[in-house]
Amino acid sequence: MFEEKGNNLQTIAGNFAAKEAISKSLGLGIRGYNFKDIEILRNSLGKPIVNTYNNLEQICIQYSVLEIKVSISHSDNYAVANAITITT
Repeated sequence: MFEEKGNNLQTIAGNFAAKEAISKSLGLGIRGYNFKDIEILRNSLGKPIVNTYNNLEQICIQYSVLEIKVSISHSDNYAVANAITITT
């Protein structure tokens, strides 16, 4: 299923790690929203871009979140990510 969309296992693992890092940077865990409310895209250079939707978008408005920056790294067997939440 994921390979049909052009996503390899490293990309999927990296995106999951990024979503976990985002939830921790907000200090919420996964309360009040689900991972489908976070979209991780890549720009033309491969830089991760974060989009929020639904409940998470409302939470970001409530907490005055201006931007969420993510760094993702992976090897054949592991994926890690860091997230920084920028607020006013």
